[in-house]
Amino acid sequence: MKYRVILTNRYFLLTCLLLATMFAWQLRFVRSSHQLIDDDACEKLSFWQGAPKNSSDISAGPEGLYLRKQINGSWYSLSRNIDRMEGVRFLSLTMDAAWEQAEPDQKVLWSRPRLVVHGSDEKGQYCAPVDHGVINASGTRSWHVVSRVVDLPPQMKQVRLSIDAYGNQGVLRINHLRVEAVHQRPWFVTVTILLIAAWIAMLTVFLLPLVIGRAAALRTVMMSAGLLLGAWQFVFPQGRTMFSPIATNFWMGSEIMEEKNPPPAPVVAAPVVAAVPPITQRQPRLRTIVPRNPAAVTPVAPTTIPVVLKELPAVEARESPKWIENLRSLDRRWNVNKWNLTHFTAFLGVGLYVFLLAGHNRIWPLPMSIAILGEIIPNALFDIWDSGDWFDVSANMLGILVAIAAIGLLRRKSRKPAEDLQGTAV
Repeated sequence: MKYRVILTNRYFLLTCLLLATMFAWQLRFVRSSHQLIDDDACEKLSFWQGAPKNSSDISAGPEGLYLRKQINGSWYSLSRNIDRMEGVRFLSLTMDAAWEQAEPDQKVLWSRPRLVVHGSDEKGQYCAPVDHGVINASGTRSWHVVSRVVDLPPQMKQVRLSIDAYGNQGVLRINHLRVEAVHQRPWFVTVTILLIAAWIAMLTVFLLPLVIGRAAALRTVMMSAGLLLGAWQFVFPQGRTMFSPIATNFWMGSEIMEEKNPPPAPVVAAPVVAAVPPITQRQPRLRTIVPRNPAAVTPVAPTTIPVVLKELPAVEARESPKWIENLRSLDRRWNVNKWNLTHFTAFLGVGLYVFLLAGHNRIWPLPMSIAILGEIIPNALFDIWDSGDWFDVSANMLGILVAIAAIGLLRRKSRKPAEDLQGTAV
């Protein structure tokens, strides 16, 4: 009975920790600005640059933007600069979206109906976040909410939003587009550190009975930290420059309304007392009330109307994503017949690390779940699944399987000398 109570409490604490992590992620960002584009931007083509003239493939109205790319038809792109981005690190984009029969180009897989954030550096050269495809349409999907926060690179000076009718064919629909500057809440980094420590402690409690050999507690802590790092890097949130909410939207508080510069107040002259001639004709009634004793009125200086600055506040310094770029570059280059050796090597290392610390390979479901979820969760959150992901997940699993075989072989060899010694003693 006592064991059941302890076990129930552990799972209760695990559930609370999971919920706390989800709430912290959902509350990660808070708004810094008002809407940075027109509220009806999706209802008028005049807001965008690059719209083909007299084309039935594109339209805008109360139902939003409609872009169609026909087979063998020309590519086209709508674009718009987002101004006042100096000092802004995170850019939030939220919209309703739908697409039909979207097919990527067979030679260029990124070429498809999409919405991207890109821009230029101070020299005017092309610049974009590592992850900049807010929408990468594939297949058919009905109306749904798309919400992303993009981490802008430090070298980006001009930010541009593009809606592309690319790929082989497809229809893309977008409506109710909101673009806002956001920043991380002040407590997010501290809470993240505390949550990581809590996760390591929780995993240690669960995994300690599974570790054999000397210094089991220390090795369990090291194994828990390694598993958490692997889940962080490969499953969620991964090394990304674009973030997706767990629920429909991030919980960023109330929308900030744009403050307009008020019109200058009319200057009202002080009343002048003069001799009033006898009234012989009916005069129009004035709304200004003249006091009985005008001499007692003290002239009041005109009020100065403050000008509301529309520049966005510099809330966070941008960070360099060089390590993410290097890892992505290695991931793209290190392939053999569509088999990604980066994935295989990474999960071979994860498997060997976990099995050596545990002292056996019977704990294989833990790293294997990371290998599988590392493809399923990101693709579900970002709609980025393609045929190459089947090779990626198989490479992940192959790395774990080779690690299982290697540890099993080492244990068999280490067990054989002990058996020989025991036979000699007999």
